[in-house]
Amino acid sequence: MRKFIIAFALLFAFLIPQEFAKAASSPSQLIIINTATNKLAFFENGQLMKEFPVASGKSSTPTPQGKFSIVNKIKNRPYYKKNIKGGDPQNPLGDRWMGMDIYGTPGNTYAIHGNNNESSIGKWISGGCVRMHNNDVHWLFDQINVRATVIIKNSNSSYESIAKSYGITLGSSTPVATKGTGKTTINLNVRTAPSTSASRITTLKAGTTVSILETGNGWYHITAGNITGWVSAQYISVSNSQPETKPEPAKNTGKTTVNLNVRTAPSTSANRTTTLKAGTTVTIHEEKDSWYRITAGTTSGWVSAQYIKK
Repeated sequence: MRKFIIAFALLFAFLIPQEFAKAASSPSQLIIINTATNKLAFFENGQLMKEFPVASGKSSTPTPQGKFSIVNKIKNRPYYKKNIKGGDPQNPLGDRWMGMDIYGTPGNTYAIHGNNNESSIGKWISGGCVRMHNNDVHWLFDQINVRATVIIKNSNSSYESIAKSYGITLGSSTPVATKGTGKTTINLNVRTAPSTSASRITTLKAGTTVSILETGNGWYHITAGNITGWVSAQYISVSNSQPETKPEPAKNTGKTTVNLNVRTAPSTSANRTTTLKAGTTVTIHEEKDSWYRITAGTTSGWVSAQYIKK
């Protein structure tokens, strides 16, 4: 018996660190659904690939909150409750279903799926599932892998803060130090990313004190109470340690010369996340093997450098 206890203790000692290591690692694919804004963001390797409007649960049947996994992907799933065939235009599930293991279910109860009423997107209207526009759910269905991580939260914080609350770091894993404090000079929108096209988290009243965490291209990454996000730097009166708001020297801009595929890695074999129209202005962050890592609005990824005119 004593040998058994010692052996069990040794096994337990080895297993615990492995579990903690597993929990601390960032998933290669991550979906964050914020039911406060009804937005879904898809991340790959910590980078925001695309953001979509969604519909979520009504007050009587709210979408469950927490960290889950995609456990199945089904095309043309029937709507069993009313005996509607898969693929039928009247099917409220649409023609794509990505089941989640919410409450330990095997992916047959809660899902991210399409719809039979496009005007419902953006509303709190479902029985607990997350609905997407049908074109959007087709795109996501083709990108996402089974076992991808899904975080669902009703929050007024940025995607970075939501992910961090579950031990996941987005983008750079280097901690950012506070660079100063300031006050809003107007009622100021806080956004999920440094772009006017990014989702609005909330609006800070004029005179609100903020802590500045990070700067870049005319934007401040700030915190104010339990709110974290991005604001336009021109509407912040800096109190101390004024940060530099000029663009980083390594970054520049260009325009696409053709309709150009954006990929998850600098390779033609990498997954395509979207296609930018010819003439789209992009910000160039990095160059590697004749590829540019770019952002354009809320889209980020890699494009072939030969089709970018600086």
